[in-house]
Amino acid sequence: MKNQRNPFGYPLILLIILSALAIILWGQLSPAQDPAAWVLDLAAEAAAEDLATEAPRIDRAAQVTSALADGSTVLVARIHDGDTFADRAGQSYRLHGVDAPELCQPWGPRARLELADILARGEVRAWAWGGRSWKREVVDVMVLQPHGLSVDVGAELVRRGVAHVDERYVSGPRERALMSIEAAARLRQEGLWRYPPTVRPRDWRADHRGVRPPRCGQ
Repeated sequence: MKNQRNPFGYPLILLIILSALAIILWGQLSPAQDPAAWVLDLAAEAAAEDLATEAPRIDRAAQVTSALADGSTVLVARIHDGDTFADRAGQSYRLHGVDAPELCQPWGPRARLELADILARGEVRAWAWGGRSWKREVVDVMVLQPHGLSVDVGAELVRRGVAHVDERYVSGPRERALMSIEAAARLRQEGLWRYPPTVRPRDWRADHRGVRPPRCGQ
């Protein structure tokens, strides 16, 4: 007599495989991690990778005369605060699209340290965005790391929870990516999101108009 095929054989094998995959994927979550947070983290990681795969997009219509050529290497000499630094010639640069707490605010000194850490990890390249703020060149900045990966400095500050997205000055894919990264940091309660509510730096500055830019801690 010929052996008859078990009609449940293949479905059972498929069920076992799917169950194993589900267990593996679920094992990626720590016991305290919300699945929603995990999904947002994945989206934020993808957004950060998209920002790092190409040089920042510059709005040529807004481009003004700048001493920077696209992708100029900047030799960092000083970190002013969480979103501003200077080169060896004394020129100051302000990161485009993000706003870190002022040094007088909670998390301001920490943001300054985080910016210093990021900029120290590789070659610093800057793209002039098209304007000046308090005599500071407004720039998009990438750090080219020795192992070949690039880091969008503004996005990394947002991911670490030490800077807000300033949606007034970003638009399109970059804005969507940065907002996704900020949403993930907020859900994880990274940095300044750990003790809400936080005062946005621009609101803090509006209440301290007599001292602009703030000089606390410098």
